[in-house]
Amino acid sequence: MLQDKPAKTAEEITAGATKWMMRFNAILAFLTLVVLCLQLNEIHEGGSDTHKLAESTLAASRAWVVVQGTGFEFTKDTNYPRGRVVLEDSGNSPAFGIDGWRCVEVRHDEPPMQGGQLQESPTAVCLPIAGGTLGRGIPITINGYVRSPVSTTFSQDTQGMDEHFYFWGTVTYDIYPSDGKRHSTSFCLRNGGDQLSACQEGGHDAN
Repeated sequence: MLQDKPAKTAEEITAGATKWMMRFNAILAFLTLVVLCLQLNEIHEGGSDTHKLAESTLAASRAWVVVQGTGFEFTKDTNYPRGRVVLEDSGNSPAFGIDGWRCVEVRHDEPPMQGGQLQESPTAVCLPIAGGTLGRGIPITINGYVRSPVSTTFSQDTQGMDEHFYFWGTVTYDIYPSDGKRHSTSFCLRNGGDQLSACQEGGHDAN
């Protein structure tokens, strides 16, 4: 004959409920931690996406000063080699505070560089590039010539070791909206025919 189980005492019922609540609280804490981790990861990824979006928006709207064209010729009746560099803002907003320098020289070697940056030469004709604003789609032309005559057939072989007419420089400017940086465009060119082509080092660089 089966005997009825003795009824649980109040203490046993309380102890069982306490164990069940402890297990429930542990599971709840674990699930809360999982949800929190997922939220933090989502916030981090959202912040990264927002940063990338901001950078992309700035790149699309900012000014970009680039070399739009070049030219090479001799001054009339003097055979002074003369170069031309056309700068243009290819971005979607003006470039402010235009400043910089440019040099021209007939050289056997390429213009000096230091730390990957073009440098002025004490033997070259170097002049400043005036400050101001460069509007979008409005090019500016920078000229430079060497004040000594050379043969009009000099340096036609752009791969040879003879002298070349070099035209190099750097332009710095601010953008809008400002990102707290001073941006720059540098160029190094040498003659070949009636144009100027990029130097082997420091040919074109814009940031």
